[in-house]
Amino acid sequence: MSTDAETHSRSKSILEIVIPARNEQRSLALTLCALVCEAVDFRLNVIVVGNAEGLDTMRRIVEDFQPVFADRHHALVFVTEHEPGKHAALNRGDAARIGTGPVVYLDADCILLPGTLGAIGHALDKDMPCFVSPPLITVQPTGVLARSYFRIWSQLPNVGQRPIGAGCYATNASGRCRWNAFPEEAPDDAYVCNLFSSEESHFAGTGKFFVGVEGVSLLRSVSRWRQSEMLSQQDPGNTKRKSSCLRLLGQNFSSAPGFLLVKTMSRVVRCQRWPSWIPPRQQAGASIQGRPRVRIVIVAKNSENHLLCCLQSLKSKWADLEIIVIDNASSDGGVATVDQFSACVTLVQNTVRQSFAFSANQGARLKGEYDYLLLINPEAVAQENLIDTLLALAFAKPDAGIYGCEVKDADGHIDPSSYLGYPSLWSAICFATCLGAQNGPAWLDPDMPGSWKRDDTRAVPVLPAGLLLITADLWQQLDGLDEDFFHCGEDVDFCLRAREVGAYPTFTPITSYVYARGCFHQSTSNMQVAILRDTMKLYRKHLPPFSFKLARLLLSFGVWARAKGKGFALFRGESWPEVLVRKKEWL
Repeated sequence: MSTDAETHSRSKSILEIVIPARNEQRSLALTLCALVCEAVDFRLNVIVVGNAEGLDTMRRIVEDFQPVFADRHHALVFVTEHEPGKHAALNRGDAARIGTGPVVYLDADCILLPGTLGAIGHALDKDMPCFVSPPLITVQPTGVLARSYFRIWSQLPNVGQRPIGAGCYATNASGRCRWNAFPEEAPDDAYVCNLFSSEESHFAGTGKFFVGVEGVSLLRSVSRWRQSEMLSQQDPGNTKRKSSCLRLLGQNFSSAPGFLLVKTMSRVVRCQRWPSWIPPRQQAGASIQGRPRVRIVIVAKNSENHLLCCLQSLKSKWADLEIIVIDNASSDGGVATVDQFSACVTLVQNTVRQSFAFSANQGARLKGEYDYLLLINPEAVAQENLIDTLLALAFAKPDAGIYGCEVKDADGHIDPSSYLGYPSLWSAICFATCLGAQNGPAWLDPDMPGSWKRDDTRAVPVLPAGLLLITADLWQQLDGLDEDFFHCGEDVDFCLRAREVGAYPTFTPITSYVYARGCFHQSTSNMQVAILRDTMKLYRKHLPPFSFKLARLLLSFGVWARAKGKGFALFRGESWPEVLVRKKEWL
């Protein structure tokens, strides 16, 4: 006799997902993990089609995930297609479907944002033919040339204003009747997209991460996209294309040379035949089966007024959370606040105040395993779905290692400290000459984004420790934060050391947290001395010897100038004379 759960599962509608995969073991595992984490009110029938290469490894990955899908009343199967070509893999996946209802075609390296899969399923619940695709969120490449190209490409009318299906697209039963088999002559997404009018094409969900390629792969991709436009019978999204492109070039003049250079070079690079694949991005990253495990470490010191809001904001539909609060000899009621969450929060009390780096390492080293470590300030309040969105970014760019997002103040304004610049000789010059965002033009400040408006997902020099998601592998490889830093600078140092081993901090503006700055940010002589001492450690550790000596002189001059100019409005309220007297403590 069937149980109520089984009866309810059978009564759900079925959404089928076809995933063609060719030698994409790492990407496939993360894509399946993102799918199984989604809470949807319909059954999934996921068909992974192994094509030509890496079949045994991909089969093992699917077999490892099958029990996890079954626990959630979903189906996951693996079939093979030995004829090379994505069109052949897609046709084989269609043949393995169990019905003729709605279907999603998903690339093995495409990560959907939280809630997107459910939105796609509901958007397909109609009788009229429709083409559905999530909004495109481009993860900008690290190379300057490729980033310039994608900066303009993502704003083109036929990319940003109409679903193009890159990486993920779906159609319902009546829409699938528009074509029989996927042809060899054209890319699948361009072919299917051009079978539907603009009125039949819709966005659904919050988005999907589209990771921009670089080098020869970029040139081949551009060549393929150009030829697909030439082959299409209709292209509803390309009306007034030339005038729109010229206008975009003018609006993004700094990126225009790179965009035009890539377009020109793509015309002389031989394009692969349509059935071939763009080389898969084999990226490093942790192997995750089922729900990812996230350990959250909060370092608190007299944070009673903020800690409760912080803890209440830490929720996830994707991950299993373990929250650890390190209390550094607080004298307020912060410990009582943690007691309200005793069932899911571990409290560690230090009898004396320790540095943030020491306390964060202390929480990370507690017994237990995890896939990701989330460092969050007790004064930070996470936006809804923040943890899941950062996990989706980590799945899309597993080799980045460090992930952060937009910071807002209590009034909802964007905080300039969403990302930071490198400790450099230029930053020492700005300090010595009193230039920067507060006292001078913003474009002179080394921590300001320049022409970048913080409106896209990309690698940045440094992410602040107010909220950081870090892979467990990278954390262990770097042995955590450097405990020589007491007041600040440990986040900068960690990001710089991460870059030395091939990782790179990645910022996204599609989620955010509110940071209510507290007492540690008051301008006191003790704080200024601590900041200068840690800044000097950064310069000593990461600058060449000659540059460090020069930066040291510049910082000394900057403090002297502020101490002697205390009567000016520029330095009013500061305690620079005392900082100068205590020069031996920070120099």
